[in-house]
Amino acid sequence: MNTMLDDVEAGGGLDILRYIRLLWEHALAFWLMAAVVMLAALGFAYSLPKIYQAKSTVAIEQNVINDLVRGIAITPSMGAKIRILNVSLLSRSSLLSVMKELDMDLGLSGPALEERITSVRRKVSVGLDEKRGLFFISYESSNPVLARDFVNTLTRHYIEQSTSDKREESFEATRFLADQIEVFRKRIEAVQAEIDSFKASRGQILNMSEPALRREIQMAQEELQALRIRKTDLLAQRGVMLRNTPLRNRLETLEAQLAAMLVSYTEKHPAVIRTKQEIEGLRREVARKGEEERKIIYGTSEYQRIKVELTAVEQQEAQLVSKIADNERLLREIPSVATELADLENRKRKESLIYEQLVGRYGQSEVSKQMELQDKAVSFRIIDPAVLPSVPVSPKRWLILLAGMAAGLGGAFGVLFLFDLLNPRVRSVEDLRRLGFHVMAVVPSISDVAEERRIFRRRAAVTACGVLLCGGVVAVAAAEFLQLRFMENFIAGAVFTVKSWF
Repeated sequence: MNTMLDDVEAGGGLDILRYIRLLWEHALAFWLMAAVVMLAALGFAYSLPKIYQAKSTVAIEQNVINDLVRGIAITPSMGAKIRILNVSLLSRSSLLSVMKELDMDLGLSGPALEERITSVRRKVSVGLDEKRGLFFISYESSNPVLARDFVNTLTRHYIEQSTSDKREESFEATRFLADQIEVFRKRIEAVQAEIDSFKASRGQILNMSEPALRREIQMAQEELQALRIRKTDLLAQRGVMLRNTPLRNRLETLEAQLAAMLVSYTEKHPAVIRTKQEIEGLRREVARKGEEERKIIYGTSEYQRIKVELTAVEQQEAQLVSKIADNERLLREIPSVATELADLENRKRKESLIYEQLVGRYGQSEVSKQMELQDKAVSFRIIDPAVLPSVPVSPKRWLILLAGMAAGLGGAFGVLFLFDLLNPRVRSVEDLRRLGFHVMAVVPSISDVAEERRIFRRRAAVTACGVLLCGGVVAVAAAEFLQLRFMENFIAGAVFTVKSWF
């Protein structure tokens, strides 16, 4: 056999034959290393404690009445229930209440208790199936009874707490809405009082029409213009009367003659000088006798008529000016007053809208509260309560055994391969040639047939034992996969026997 392998290697055959030869030559070491790893995996698999998992299934149901009261009452949706499910179940208060009921917190306090709560939280698993409206609660423990009781207790606590919380929430919502309704009612009353007070103080402006005011202003301005024309005419008539006296007429005549003379003569002409002297004399006489002449004019009926009419015109003018000013002021105030009133009414409208919404919500809240009190909204129903688990979920011994077998065989082969790779001995003529040596002749090895047979039988026996060991590991792994506990029973019987000896 060795000669055949040498020939194949010398001819550049496949390296796989070299690896087979390596395993064959070191069969004892290979199977011893593999056996150690496989037996260690076997011991490890059966030394791990069995972990049991209990699981319950809860359905989230929506009552048919939800469709009937849609738009009237506010009920929690299934999506909202599911979103807070995981947080509520794994909260500290929820887990601690379950632990106290099951006496899992005995003798624990402070950091030790917190560590136990954290450990329990890691063992709890919550699964969701939103399409079917289901959620699943599971708990893992080495004690199957504790696993079952923990899941059932946690499920019951959550359902009770959820129902209680929703009822309390409904009561709080109703109370809050009632308080807000009262607040907004008072605010509406306050705004209405402001509106009434504003209308009472600025009602005259609010009742005025802006176009009518403009027309009234225009008419007053036209009337004022006519009065001012009449006033100017009366003033002119009064001036004419005051100037129409003999002395003043003579003075005006002389002044006109002087102006005509100056066109033809110089300032030193005798006629011009004489006329100037006469004008100066008349002026002195007008100054001395002018007041007497005015008194005579003042006493005439014509002057008195003009005076009375002028006084009446001036009074009417003052009244029109005041009226126009007042109307223009009102015209300027109308937009601001209207805007202020519109703001107040807009405030009232907004407050009233919120008030109406609150009243509507209050009615919905009352219906929702009654639904919560009578469990007519979203409810929970336990479909599958947790039962006592009979089959552990871990450790997966069959997987550990197969992994141990693979690790043993692979590790042993790796050690042999590394050993062979680091071995510097020359294995063939080709190795010598690759090293640069010129091979002149090859001396064939002379083997001892009896010794070779003995070595072959020993290697075959070791290989057979190794294969049987692998078969046994595979058989045990298959039995564990099929939940056949004969190996566990065998180990338990062996342990009992050993204990009985001592």
